[in-house]
Amino acid sequence: GGLKAHDLETMRAKRIVFIVDECHRSTFGDMLIDIKKSFSGAVFFGFSGTPIHDENRRKDNTTTDVFGDELHRYTIADGIRVGVVGQWTWELVRRHVDECITVEEDEIVDAVLQTIEKSKVVAEAAGVPGIAAILAGKIQGAKKIGTIVSGGNIDLHLMARIIENGLERAGRTHVLRLRTPDLPGQLKRIVEVLAEQGSNIVDVQHYRAGWRVPLGFVDIDVLIETRKRGEGELVERALQARGITLRT
Repeated sequence: GGLKAHDLETMRAKRIVFIVDECHRSTFGDMLIDIKKSFSGAVFFGFSGTPIHDENRRKDNTTTDVFGDELHRYTIADGIRVGVVGQWTWELVRRHVDECITVEEDEIVDAVLQTIEKSKVVAEAAGVPGIAAILAGKIQGAKKIGTIVSGGNIDLHLMARIIENGLERAGRTHVLRLRTPDLPGQLKRIVEVLAEQGSNIVDVQHYRAGWRVPLGFVDIDVLIETRKRGEGELVERALQARGITLRT
């Protein structure tokens, strides 16, 4: 098996594009280095949801070192992510804006959720950065603050994910990751503790098979509703007090 020298030369004479999924993994080993050496004229595109940056570089590499500059990054606020500011917009900003404030994705998620819950307004992620800046405490020294909430073009699936993510970050839901012996009655023990704590169960996932589950054990993920931040940790301690193991 394997490629012969003639086959390699034939392939090298063609225009080759390599598309590498989960490309952050390519910073760990030598396979991509070997491929690049073998096909020096090829073009490489990498896709990753978790790129390696300077703060978590591996083998003295980042994803940018291996694949070059980032071409595009998804954001839930794509509606305001522009590569170049328009000429008229730039002139207006230059004349009338005193300061620019940036917000993070998590802060935008919180703003969408708070706008729905508190103001009963459904807004797209690109329409609430002003709210995000206020909630994050990034506007200082102002007695009265006004902001524009614009745009309701939000996908229902995205809105559902934002609500789910926002509830967890706000301490309104909590995922219990448990490991119990594979014996009858274990799930009943867990449910009894949750009932005592007044926890409402939203979802249960039960895993008996797979290489991550030790032989003779079961992994159980339980999504519960919580009333306030920190309540999930109290429930975890109650489970541990009954001899139920938490997964790390």
